Amino acid sequence: MSLVILLAVAVRTYDFKNTSLDYDEHKTIAEELRLTNVDYLWAYLTLKNVWNYASLNKEQLATNNNISFPLYYIPMKAVYLLRSDLASLRLATITWGILSILFLFLLGNLFGEHVGWIAFLIVLFHPWAQHHATHIRFYEFWAFISVIGMYYTKILIEKVRNGSCRLLHCCMFAVLLLLPCAVRAFGIVNVLFLSGYVALKLWRADEISIESLMRPEWIIATLVFLVMGIIVAANLGAFGYATLIDGQAEDWNNSSSLVQIWGSFVFNVGWLLPLIAVAGVLVILISGASDEHRELTDIALAVALSLILVAARNQSIRTES
Repeated sequence: MSLVILLAVAVRTYDFKNTSLDYDEHKTIAEELRLTNVDYLWAYLTLKNVWNYASLNKEQLATNNNISFPLYYIPMKAVYLLRSDLASLRLATITWGILSILFLFLLGNLFGEHVGWIAFLIVLFHPWAQHHATHIRFYEFWAFISVIGMYYTKILIEKVRNGSCRLLHCCMFAVLLLLPCAVRAFGIVNVLFLSGYVALKLWRADEISIESLMRPEWIIATLVFLVMGIIVAANLGAFGYATLIDGQAEDWNNSSSLVQIWGSFVFNVGWLLPLIAVAGVLVILISGASDEHRELTDIALAVALSLILVAARNQSIRTES
């Protein structure tokens, strides 16, 4: 573990002070962090972005991510108030990159020690992952939240299977399921993916049963999910309406078709990683070893299903508009 941390810190912080500022990073600092304050956070929590939509600045809502997706900007604002220099802000984002690598290694080890090391080395030296980690945008924070969500889901499924799942575990899952949607619009993919992954486990009756989820703690967790879900979904809806229907964002149609959804996903995670995943699944299917590698096929199916559902929904919105 010490070696993993040392390598992650060394690679992600390499020459970070000499990385030049680009347009998106300037937008994060000059516009989005400036607009991250109590008023905008209160508007997010009280759904003002929805019920007061008519009087809002639609272009600002569509182009400034902190309004509808404030989670990344809250800790960044704290850093900004303490030290507003470029190196400090870049280091704050790099911290999420280091934590992402650490938890990805831990997640991989749940599938096998060799899986942990392979996942660690691929992401550690992947140029696109390195770029995102040093980029003052929400991408690496989204990656961190995504890895945490999958890691916790794996642990939760094991707890449900052996009967040790408690109220706190259930509520934590409900929160982690929705947190990515407070980081960026593509967080809906996380929700659908983790839901699909759990559904596949339920479908395989030998892993976990529906009866194991019919307990009071899951009812309470569902209420937590619904309350938090209303806030997240309402703000996501306001953002979606401003971009997909009102067409205020310059790239408002980037997610209007199935091809564009997959293309955007590949662009954001790095072109090499999806290819590796697809190649791995094809090898498993061709070799007839799907039962032996059921975890990987379940993950691939869940990702594909979530992306198809998002693409279908966005296509229908575009058609209606």
